[in-house]
Amino acid sequence: MRTLASGMSIVLLLALGPGIVTPHVSAQASAVDPASLIGEWRGTMMPRGSSAGRGSARGGDYVLTITSVKGNTVRGQIVGPDEGSSGQLKGTLEKGTLHFTGGGGSKTRLTINGDSMEGVREGGGGSRNEWTVSLSKMK
Repeated sequence: MRTLASGMSIVLLLALGPGIVTPHVSAQASAVDPASLIGEWRGTMMPRGSSAGRGSARGGDYVLTITSVKGNTVRGQIVGPDEGSSGQLKGTLEKGTLHFTGGGGSKTRLTINGDSMEGVREGGGGSRNEWTVSLSKMK
């Protein structure tokens, strides 16, 4: 009886083996291709939560132009609704998310999903304001 149980365990393990490996392979397949980031991304930066309506928490058009990706370093230019949200970009790409620090110490993290990026910009200029950033890749 013990031999039969061991044999069944081996058959079960072999049957499940490919299913156990597949999710890991799928996760790798969904990694961001750095070359696909290069170009212009357009969208909006809008105040969220308690930031909405505050004088310094203006929203509006947001353009992110990525000029190079080397390793996990991303470089480019940002044009936001005001000077504090505009400037040079030097960010880091980690597991499908672009992280960068902007004017006045603001921190932005954008999750990349194909031809779109969405995320949050926090702080800047000593404020605790937060904005939602939504971008689409221009073709």
